[in-house]
Amino acid sequence: MTALIHLRDTTGEAGQRSEMLQKLSEAAQYLREVPPLLQSKLLIELARAYGWNGKSQEALHRIGEARATLPEENTFVPIFLSGDSDLFHLILLEGQTHLGMGDHLASSTTMKMQNLEQFCGYLEKGIHGAKALGSEKRRQEAIDIYWEARKIWPYEARVKELSDMFISMN
Repeated sequence: MTALIHLRDTTGEAGQRSEMLQKLSEAAQYLREVPPLLQSKLLIELARAYGWNGKSQEALHRIGEARATLPEENTFVPIFLSGDSDLFHLILLEGQTHLGMGDHLASSTTMKMQNLEQFCGYLEKGIHGAKALGSEKRRQEAIDIYWEARKIWPYEARVKELSDMFISMN
């Protein structure tokens, strides 16, 4: 199960979010066979995967399950489990889940509504956030969203100007 959970790193970092969700769903088959700490870890990872795939209800449900499953006091578990399965890790991934849900909603909603100004504002925040984190993954997501916007607004100078922000990230 731990191996399947860690496969989410390779699929998630490669931008293969549906594959990430699939690997974590495979791991969930063994959920009741592992200690509560590992159950909580898998559930919060699932929440993040659901959020990144635009499945907000499932993500919120898994967050609740992860919190309910996390033991208040750590019983004996191997050190390699306790290092990334504690309350801090749960809170961190809960935040990433909410960010993922927000990113998905904000970018797709503003593009569907064809709200240029709002879209540019969200993308600028995303670019600054990726730069602050030093995250290549977030940078690539912002680039992908930028090119989607260029399809909708191919001649808009405001959208074209956003490309300069990517250059400053290097």
